[in-house]
Amino acid sequence: RDYWDDALRGFGVRVSYGGRRAFALRYRVNNRLRRLTLGPYPDLSLFEARRKAREALGDVARGDDPAQNKQERRDADTFRGLAQAYLEMAQRRHRSWKEEERIINKDLLPDFGYRLLADIRRRDVRDLVEAIARKRNAPIMANRTLGVLSRMFNFALDREWIEANPAA
Repeated sequence: RDYWDDALRGFGVRVSYGGRRAFALRYRVNNRLRRLTLGPYPDLSLFEARRKAREALGDVARGDDPAQNKQERRDADTFRGLAQAYLEMAQRRHRSWKEEERIINKDLLPDFGYRLLADIRRRDVRDLVEAIARKRNAPIMANRTLGVLSRMFNFALDREWIEANPAA
């Protein structure tokens, strides 16, 4: 059951049947009703929850969608989530997106697919690229794979999903 705040529009607390309470925010983006869970009570104080709600409403006013961003961050924790988000962008912006998709599916997802982005290191990237160059005797493909990896990690860097590009 939801209980809404009189002071801050769209802000409230959701109480589950089991008695768990979590602060939530309802808002509209592009005429679509969205809900953002801010955090559980008592881990998150009422003061902090209201502050987070105001920040999120400010993001909405600037045309952003905080719930969508939160979902993208959750999906982007793994390399597979990054690959999916990157390919969606590449289809709109890159003429060579089909080749990038082929490289991702053939060379990158088998090795990195379910790994967390934060766990991928420069050594992992180097080992993968060197394996392509040596084992398959394909130094040009190794270079192309490194280029795709670098663009993907720059994409993740722009969205603040990672702190540094391990393919740089």
